[in-house]
Amino acid sequence: MNFSNPLPAVRENHPQKFLLSLAVVIFSFLLWLRLGSALGWQPDVMLATLIALAFFLNLWALLFFVALSAFLLNWQPMPGLELILFAALLFFIFFFLNIIFPLEGWLSTIVYIMLSVGVLYFVPHVALALENYVTVLQDAGASAVMGLIVFSVFSYCYQENI
Repeated sequence: MNFSNPLPAVRENHPQKFLLSLAVVIFSFLLWLRLGSALGWQPDVMLATLIALAFFLNLWALLFFVALSAFLLNWQPMPGLELILFAALLFFIFFFLNIIFPLEGWLSTIVYIMLSVGVLYFVPHVALALENYVTVLQDAGASAVMGLIVFSVFSYCYQENI
């Protein structure tokens, strides 16, 4: 691991990578809807997908997918606190990928997803999150699995060693 340059490398923008990212984001949205009706709670698979994509996309592509996800998750005119946290966490992770947790990419993905899910639960509703800690742990686990799958697919398809 190279610690001489803590900033993430400039990621190339391939049309195929953008189209695959679009397909993965749409799939994760549909999975989010389906899991919500099947489980009774919705794992944060959109967040996990975007965190994994932050390792592979450039800033403009990530900005597009965050805006698309925000529109898909909440199509109302005013964003709530959770949606603002959602976007802020993704950009925080994008800019500090190799600075805060300079680990292997797959391990950093899991750590970032679990911390982000915790922040999304605990910042708006601490008491509710503590009462339903089992659901928070289930959500963090399911989201980490989804993020790891997306990270593995992109690592394999683009042979990027992160």
